[in-house]
Amino acid sequence: MLYRRVRNLASVVAAGALLVTFSSNATLINPGFEEGSLSGWSSSGSVSVTSSANLDAGTVSPFEGSFMAELVSAATSASELAAIMGVSEATLEATNAGVNATNGSLLYQSTSAQAGDSFTFNWNFVEQDYLPYDDWAFYGIRLGNGATELFKFASLGTVGPGNGSTINGWEALTVNIDVTGDYTFYFGIVNALDTSLDSRLFIDGITGTGTLDPNPVPAPATIALLGLGLLAMRLRNAR
Repeated sequence: MLYRRVRNLASVVAAGALLVTFSSNATLINPGFEEGSLSGWSSSGSVSVTSSANLDAGTVSPFEGSFMAELVSAATSASELAAIMGVSEATLEATNAGVNATNGSLLYQSTSAQAGDSFTFNWNFVEQDYLPYDDWAFYGIRLGNGATELFKFASLGTVGPGNGSTINGWEALTVNIDVTGDYTFYFGIVNALDTSLDSRLFIDGITGTGTLDPNPVPAPATIALLGLGLLAMRLRNAR
């Protein structure tokens, strides 16, 4: 098997983002968005760089530095987001038990890495809707020439009380590279069932050194997801 994901308790704060750390040969352009722009990243939908976000549930500030990326569940249709990732809309919706996704946003970038490298991401999801409008945030990794594999970070139903606005707090995703190659990482958020009361995903901070492939063709990796929740994927090896 190609993957393992393990979820454990992570620190939770009201002001958060997605921190990404890379070992040895893996790196991204403008990793902490400290250029004050999305330089080096590709995006679709409502994606911007901000120094602060004042929401009903509280204020979200950069994890580090002065800027962070903010993704809003608005603007681009779910079918278009799925097409960018090379999957069907049904595959995207399967990450949240088949709930209909209407529109949202996507942020992505490609990098090359060597076997033995590892990636660690911290992310924060802010839900601003109410059930049954189960907005959700997700991530994907494109492996080799195959399809992108998608996984849910969190949804309104898993974060909030079912009504109102709730900040999830930081959680961590670790990706261990088994095969030297090129990878594309996707981060996204979508509205469920409607196109109003948009939720948010915040991203910030990457460290590491390495090389970038301007024409990436992704390759296999192992994934370990650390955060609040349960073991959510196949185990490649017993821990």
